Amino acid sequence: RLVRQHASGVVTVELSYEAYRPGSHGLGLTRGALTKLLAEAASESGVTIQLGCRVTDLHELPTGVTLRTEAGELPQTFTLVVVADGMRSMLRSRLNLPHTVQDCPWGALSLTFPQPAEMARDRVLQAFRRGPDVIGWLPSGRDAEGRECVTWFQNMPVAQFDSPDRPSFAQWREQAITVSSESRELLGPLSGFEALQFSRYAMVAMPRWHTQRCVVMGDAAHALDPLLGMGANMALADAAALADEVATAEESTVAQTLVAFQARRQPQISRYQRAGAILSPLLHAESPLSGLWPDAAVRTAVRAPGVRQRVMAAISGELH
Repeated sequence: RLVRQHASGVVTVELSYEAYRPGSHGLGLTRGALTKLLAEAASESGVTIQLGCRVTDLHELPTGVTLRTEAGELPQTFTLVVVADGMRSMLRSRLNLPHTVQDCPWGALSLTFPQPAEMARDRVLQAFRRGPDVIGWLPSGRDAEGRECVTWFQNMPVAQFDSPDRPSFAQWREQAITVSSESRELLGPLSGFEALQFSRYAMVAMPRWHTQRCVVMGDAAHALDPLLGMGANMALADAAALADEVATAEESTVAQTLVAFQARRQPQISRYQRAGAILSPLLHAESPLSGLWPDAAVRTAVRAPGVRQRVMAAISGELH
């Protein structure tokens, strides 16, 4: 379930995966847990993973692609290279493909910790006061010791976090507790911002994701507005689609396979990019429309015929 409630305790939205599709549910994972799962699956399938081998450059030839690492050029020539090093990709520019990177004005403070016994395990909770002034609790799987965990997060303007005049930790903590009283137990023992992680985001747009033998995927190709929460979902969908296109390529060239891959994934990515463009004015505090988001926009919209199902499709990664 996704529950959104005002700081006063009034629930404005409650969305259920079960109601959207019986038997379905959401699954929250930390980056580390997802990386571990994917690495184990790759290893079991016979893929060799070489760690500590940072690729710094590439050179594309008609017969293949060569890679350079911090230790020097690798002796192999590769048939296909996947560039998936995130929104701040260093290799993307080496392909000379047009792209834009737009820094988001909002970042997020976060902390993952063992889930309190009294906290519901079947819901994502968002507490808000106005616009993007949101604190959330996201169930995030199990840690190395097998304990169920939850990730606490709060949106914060990047300019505010970087400012020497930002509120003291004690002042910020009290303000956070006024938005979410549940945060008191977590934030109370902390002594400073260094106990939390601050994440910065950017949105990426690329008209073309590939050359003849190299393809850019995931956030490196199309990082979305972070408020959509779809980055990992879209990257996994990219990987699945590319694997399928490669497996069924038959007589197709690498270039033809990459054209088919982008044609398959582009429509969904474009829809999420448009959704982000529509939602941002309602969510960002600097917009005059942001004050409409918690009450009028959400409560009215999700009650409209068909809108609730459309919203659930969007947050489930199924906006097609």
